[in-house]
Amino acid sequence: MRFTLLILLALSLIGCKNETDDAAVIKQICLDAVKMAEGHKVGDLVDLTTKDFKAYPGNRARMDAQRILIVTFKRYGKFKVRHPEFAVKLNDAKTTAEVTIPFLIVREGEKEPDFSKATDAEGWLEVVTDAVGDPYRLNLGFTKKEGDWKIWKATIDGVKRHDSL
Repeated sequence: MRFTLLILLALSLIGCKNETDDAAVIKQICLDAVKMAEGHKVGDLVDLTTKDFKAYPGNRARMDAQRILIVTFKRYGKFKVRHPEFAVKLNDAKTTAEVTIPFLIVREGEKEPDFSKATDAEGWLEVVTDAVGDPYRLNLGFTKKEGDWKIWKATIDGVKRHDSL
């Protein structure tokens, strides 16, 4: 009886696998990208993108974006990327997805806001804007190519105090 119950549980988890696994994979890619950025691993970041990747504003191709990241990371020096929890929005066919991540770059030695007051992404945004000003928002477009999720588009813009997530 226990064995049958375990099999049924396993099969039900497999049936739910695609949506949650795809979202979890994409979320992990984003979290890994944060660590790569903090480690100035530009080549690894570029490897997360498709060959036809575009960065906005500026409609930058993959290699242009790589050069911009190198210069930006050099300018910031050592830093941490702070962000709230974020959601992955998969399309119905599970072939594309979008992620929006508000974030703050904190250089080594700079004081961080007290994030303990933030209970959600909106609260996080309020804490950051009250403490240090306007953070950024990164919108990522993902596509599934040959079974792997890759970033095909990235748009970065400032989040103004009146904006919501």
